Amino acid sequence: MPTERSQLPTVQIALRITAGLRNRIKAAAAENNRSVNSELVATLEEKYPAPAKPTNDMERLKLLIEMVDDAMDSDRLTPDLKRAHLRASKLVMQEIVERMDASDVEKALDGWEMPPNFDLFDDT
Repeated sequence: MPTERSQLPTVQIALRITAGLRNRIKAAAAENNRSVNSELVATLEEKYPAPAKPTNDMERLKLLIEMVDDAMDSDRLTPDLKRAHLRASKLVMQEIVERMDASDVEKALDGWEMPPNFDLFDDT
């Protein structure tokens, strides 16, 4: 049965390592009954785990609020790109809020101030 990781698209990378490191990786792979590639992937997954997925709508809304704040504070985004991010965020935020109880929405939004130029959320 395929694992979740094996169903994801993969990329190949060229990696230059010393012979000694290669031998240590081969030994670890043999000890763990894995291929060298699987050993490298397992080691990298351990060192660089994927971000945790939100478990509920409140967490999703809080993450979205952080993303909106980051977009508003970013000096690297052009005004057009900020508007695009904020429009998309508005749509996702509306979908999430529609599924939530009003009290949960209040908790998630507690202490958050709408961006000063909130009109960037407008579709016009």
